Amino acid sequence: MKRIFLPWYPLVAFIASVSISSPARTADEYRAFDEYGLYRKLAHRERKQYDSLQYLFNDYQKKQYLSSEDSSARLEWLDRFWLMLDPTPTTARNERKTEHETRVALALKLFPIKEPPGWDDRGEVLIRFGMPDTRERIWSSIGRFEQKMPGEIWRYGSPEMLVTFTDHYLNGRYYRNYMPKGEESWTDFYREGGFGKTSRMTIEENSAAYSGSNPIIVNTLPEHIDPHQTDQLNMFNPESMDFVAGRQMRRILFPSLKMHIDDEYRKADRALTAFHTNLLREKFLHYPDLDLGMLAFFDICSFDAGNGKVRTEINFEVPLDELEIREKDGRISAEVELRVLVRDIDMNKIGSKNEIVSFRAATGSGSRIPGLIPGHVVLTLDPGYYRFGVETVDSNCGKRGVFSVSRRIESFRDTPAVSDILFAKQITAAGEPNRYMKGNLVVVPHPLHLYRRPHPLVFYFEIYGLGTDMEDRSFYSVEYSIEPVERRRAGLVYEEITPVISSSFETSGYGSRQPQRLEIDTGELREGRYRLNVRVMDRRTRETVKRTAVFAILE
Repeated sequence: MKRIFLPWYPLVAFIASVSISSPARTADEYRAFDEYGLYRKLAHRERKQYDSLQYLFNDYQKKQYLSSEDSSARLEWLDRFWLMLDPTPTTARNERKTEHETRVALALKLFPIKEPPGWDDRGEVLIRFGMPDTRERIWSSIGRFEQKMPGEIWRYGSPEMLVTFTDHYLNGRYYRNYMPKGEESWTDFYREGGFGKTSRMTIEENSAAYSGSNPIIVNTLPEHIDPHQTDQLNMFNPESMDFVAGRQMRRILFPSLKMHIDDEYRKADRALTAFHTNLLREKFLHYPDLDLGMLAFFDICSFDAGNGKVRTEINFEVPLDELEIREKDGRISAEVELRVLVRDIDMNKIGSKNEIVSFRAATGSGSRIPGLIPGHVVLTLDPGYYRFGVETVDSNCGKRGVFSVSRRIESFRDTPAVSDILFAKQITAAGEPNRYMKGNLVVVPHPLHLYRRPHPLVFYFEIYGLGTDMEDRSFYSVEYSIEPVERRRAGLVYEEITPVISSSFETSGYGSRQPQRLEIDTGELREGRYRLNVRVMDRRTRETVKRTAVFAILE
């Protein structure tokens, strides 16, 4: 099998991460660039840096970095790259960068070699996935019919996977064993030296009656997973058992054993293939000492703020059972902090804001306790392309939910124009001032976009730039329709997507800006995802504008 160990060899990248400030190019152009030639032009310090960063880069990012004009440009590019990978974007510390640097230092210390990149294949796996949960040493041995080189087996618990290494040339440099391409059945893995979970399996000799005078001999799986094992006399290989007529006979003879053995082999199969799957799917698996498991729902909606500015709302909902609830004097309480950090296309910090939402309720039987805690943060931005980093933090225990997204904030200078559609839990007339007020309405956001029948679909949007008459009155029409996102199947064919609900109305108001709230009955909607289409026409100029959003219905 052909093996290439040069650090500049392009790794195949199946997941394209976000491009960082570069002109559009085709994938062929990126694959064709002279990576080694550009690598040789780097200074020694930058080569050492690239040797470890190559595991994190995809093909596009490699060319962006290597094609930068000078070391200063490459340093700026790296700063933007690490900011995009920051698992906690609203904090000063970049845990992922720190983890990477720690792993590189450990790879240089534990698995050093003189040639670039400075570590053997064990160092690469360490940089990508961290240290394993267990390492098992395989000692060399020389027998009459075989010679086994030293090796290592690394086991990871999360994700569950196995990685094996062999010192082929007895020079202290360990190479990773690659899965044979095209041989993906579990029997082929074992036949080529595959791996099984530690176990022993035996069969009683009284089964000899099924195969004549000689007993059936089933050898045991090795106590450790041996990357050199190719001798089928030492492996339980069902496909090569000449005394069993296929799998069906084996199921009849030893049904319970079959299930047990197959389970062990399948587990081993999954553990082996999991490494190669993760290698293609994830450039870098990161396990910081952070609890980022909080489930939270986010939505970003934009409204015109006047003077060319855009009022950008980051709405969120956190399930109450995700928070640490404290009880005192017959009352329960919880508190969650919403942190928002906004960067521009060059990853420069544009703005940030924090908001704390507290929840308190009595524990009596008549108390109404919501399932979701809503809240929002408002920022005023210029139209443009931004990177939003959003975090929810449980104030009581520090548990976090993290959300990052790139979003283009549109201008509302065109006439007419429609804001984003804001799905709401409820919309009521304003009484006392609160954080959810929009004019004379209170709009409680619902970023989950999930409505349970027969609860009505509630949403809000604003219309801008309507023409007015001499009395400052505007006249417009609103048309809306709801259609399934996916085509439904009727027998062997798919139905055409047609609106399930559609309606329109004409109305008027004072001024060129008009708020609009709607409630639509969901009784006729089946469970599933739907697309809401809104079309507004200025009845004076006959100009139209459209807006679309997606929601879901639950029975």
